[in-house]
Amino acid sequence: MQPEAPTAPHDEVPMDADDYLHKDDAAFTELYRREFARTATLARSLCGSWAVAEELAQDAFLIAHRKWGHVGTMSDPGQWVRRVVANRAVSSFHRRAAERRALRRLGPGEQLVDPPGPADAILDRVADLPPKQALAIAAVYIDQLDAAEAAALVGCSQSTLRTHLQRGRAALRAAHETAEAEER
Repeated sequence: MQPEAPTAPHDEVPMDADDYLHKDDAAFTELYRREFARTATLARSLCGSWAVAEELAQDAFLIAHRKWGHVGTMSDPGQWVRRVVANRAVSSFHRRAAERRALRRLGPGEQLVDPPGPADAILDRVADLPPKQALAIAAVYIDQLDAAEAAALVGCSQSTLRTHLQRGRAALRAAHETAEAEER
């Protein structure tokens, strides 16, 4: 009589490629559901437009999905996605500034604007800050990251983050005071 071949325990059936794909899809879907609104809000505060913000957030999640083999192993994939959004929003900021300069040279024209919402005035002012200040303000006050997470997102030390926050708050205060003076 021959000995029986060893068998795997009943609950340890090996996974095939489709099982791994479904497992990865579920993890990515959970990340998307948990982080999309937060990521889009961060992008809105940096670029000044909900339409652009949603596009930036969707692009960041598309990149994350394509690189999910790497991104999915990170301790905080949401932080990685927000960093992609921040980088792309800064590029959008530079592109918008160039467009504004070109439009000033061409003269006044009709502009399309997102419908205003209750928080849009402050978000517009944040979006008008220099990119690092806008990102610092958005990370701390909108995304509510702690100092270490916000500094990592901005790509600076915590002391530099505090400087960006201080300058950003001062600029927002000045813009608010100017707007109040103009309303009088």
